[in-house]
Amino acid sequence: MKKLFITALMLPISVASIAFYGVNAQNTVPKSVNAENSNLSEKEQAKLDKELEGRVAGPARSCIQLRDQRNFKTISDDVLIFSSSKNAKTIYVNKPRNGCHGAKRHSLTYQRPDTALCNGNIASVVDFQANITVSSCAFGKFIPYTKTK
Repeated sequence: MKKLFITALMLPISVASIAFYGVNAQNTVPKSVNAENSNLSEKEQAKLDKELEGRVAGPARSCIQLRDQRNFKTISDDVLIFSSSKNAKTIYVNKPRNGCHGAKRHSLTYQRPDTALCNGNIASVVDFQANITVSSCAFGKFIPYTKTK
């Protein structure tokens, strides 16, 4: 009986807390960071915005071809960019599942497949100075951004 009373008392408090924090959490994201990239600093967001300037997003792809992996940039631990060259018409933005801890300050390595790099493939973050693997992550879907001009 005592457990039932405590549970009945705590339920409204829990619901009220979730409602309060759920509403207020939306107001804590800086205005310069859009909801899609909420983990980016202002500097990282500006770098991503520059990369995406003049480009239009296409439907997400599960894989990218080997030729589209030649040029690689790390915007943050949460955003990676692949392309065929520095001035490629299309670039591919990838957000590894749960981020890729340490990717921005260390080296990202992955087994290059014969034909395509796909959603779910694993990458390792390696500190080559200490000769250790810092973390690993799984690639997410690849979002193509193509120049409109």
